[in-house]
Amino acid sequence: MKRAFAILIGVVVIIAGTVIVTHGAPGLVQAQVAADVIVSQHSEFGSILSDADGKTLYLFTNDERMVSNCSGGCAAAWPPLLIEGDPVAGEGLD
Repeated sequence: MKRAFAILIGVVVIIAGTVIVTHGAPGLVQAQVAADVIVSQHSEFGSILSDADGKTLYLFTNDERMVSNCSGGCAAAWPPLLIEGDPVAGEGLD
């Protein structure tokens, strides 16, 4: 009898855990992922792209797809935006 009760409790815990993971616990607000790239306003240039810390993003036209040609002093002056996983675009960006 004790074993059957323990198995029943285990099944209930597993089902409850699955429901919470897939649907969220009642009353909890799902956290939103912060955008990696956002649109910021600059007093002189208007709308610009920046990272989540407000650093302006630039395009280095000497770079190639998946190959950076900015290193050493260039990379120190213009550090790249490094993102783990898939990038997240802010409001107004695709």
